[in-house]
This record gives sequence, C-alpha cells and structure tokens, in this order.
Amino acid sequence: MGRQHIEFHQAYDVEQLQRTEGPLAGAVEQRQSEDAETGAFTSIVTFPAGWQGAWNGYRRPFELFGLRGTATLGGEQFDAGFYGYVPSGTDSATFSVGQDGAQLLLMVEAEEEPKGGRPEIQDTNELKWADHGVAGVPPGLVIKLLRVDAENGDWTWLAAGPPGWQEDRAEIHPTVEEALMLSGDILLGHRGVMSAGSYFWRVPDIEHGPMLTLDGNVIFFRTKGGSMAVTWVEVPGWQKLVDDYRELKPLYRAPA
Repeated sequence: MGRQHIEFHQAYDVEQLQRTEGPLAGAVEQRQSEDAETGAFTSIVTFPAGWQGAWNGYRRPFELFGLRGTATLGGEQFDAGFYGYVPSGTDSATFSVGQDGAQLLLMVEAEEEPKGGRPEIQDTNELKWADHGVAGVPPGLVIKLLRVDAENGDWTWLAAGPPGWQEDRAEIHPTVEEALMLSGDILLGHRGVMSAGSYFWRVPDIEHGPMLTLDGNVIFFRTKGGSMAVTWVEVPGWQKLVDDYRELKPLYRAPA
C-alpha cells in the first residue's frame, strides 16, 4: 500500500515517542509518515544533550536536515540548517550531539544492498538561492538544490517565496512530493493555510493550490519517483480566497 496521502498536518502535534532501543534509542521521535510495505519513514527526532550513536552498517540510506542545535555527523559539523545524505552500509555515520541538544528531520528509505561511502554534508546556510529551472512558475520563487539522486532523479531542495508571491493556478505532479515548512506562511487553495511546522506527504497526481504567501516562506522539499514536473489547472473562484486572505495582513498598510 505504501504511504498514505497526508495534506497537511502540524508536525509538532504528532505524538512524541521515547525510543528505548534501535538506532534512535534515547531520543524522542515524532513519526510523520511511514511506508507500510518497505518500512521507509519520515520523522522529527529530538536528541538530548550529549547523545551519541553510530549508524554504521545501516542498510537503509537516509537524509537528514538539522532543525535545531549542534552536532557532528561522521566527525564533521552538522548544525541547524545542515543537510546530509547517508548511503546504505556506510562505516562513517557516527552522530554526536552538543550540549544544547539537537533536532533533526530524518528521512529513512527502504532497505537495500549496502553501497558504502561517506555521508554527503552541506551547510545550506552558506548556499546561495538560485533559479529553480521549472518553466511556467511565477517569478520570485528561488531554491537551494541539495541533491539529485543519480539513479531515479529524485530532488531534495529548499524553496523560498517572497512576501506576496502568488500562483493563481493549482498544480499536479507525477511524483510524490514531501515538505516541511520551516518558516512563514502559504495559503494552499481550499486546503487552508500552511505555517511553520506544517508537513505533507503528497502522493502523485493530487491537485493542490492555488497559492499565496503574505509573509514569505522557506520550505524543505523532496520528490520521490523523479524530478519536479508540473501540470497546471485553472481554479474558478480563486480570487475570493485571495482577497479574504489578504485582508488578514495587507502588503501595504498606510500609517494612521
């Protein structure tokens, strides 16, 4: 059956589970979505100060994004805003947490034959925003492309929209799209307003949007099953939603 469609929930409202065994023993996990067939999952994991563990030899590749605190991965710095990809079977995946604790977005894939190699780490704080390269998207949206899977073309990226950015059409993607909103807001058509901490796992061919952000936003995204491709759909009556949402916080407010 795979993962169920989630559109969307507040990630920090998910039940906190104290892990006592396995690779996350001693940490608190909030599982956001899970594949019933393969055991792949996405979680927010909170580690106490001084936590240490080793994921060496783990037969599942995984991605992680630092949300809070300081840590090291494979002996390298891995703080808030750092992104990592850890191949299956690596022998260099020790993880140590600093004295303020740490919190990660953790995305674990299906088990596979070990490939080995070292973790790939990037400090996204130092990366520059760039054009997304997707034709037809309204101007203003920028991304930091973090990884493209060499085998299946999956993308992992950060996206940022400026205050007032708007897309009047709904979108449809042929791939899974997964996201955690890191900051800001976005009106997602009739589905409502996403805010910091909103999470979705969107299965292929689900219509979503149109979209409007009042304050701007930064969102962590992944696709599964290929790169980002978009089909647009016109949505009658969208302007009324826009007008109602804009009244909450006008872009320009004259002084009294």
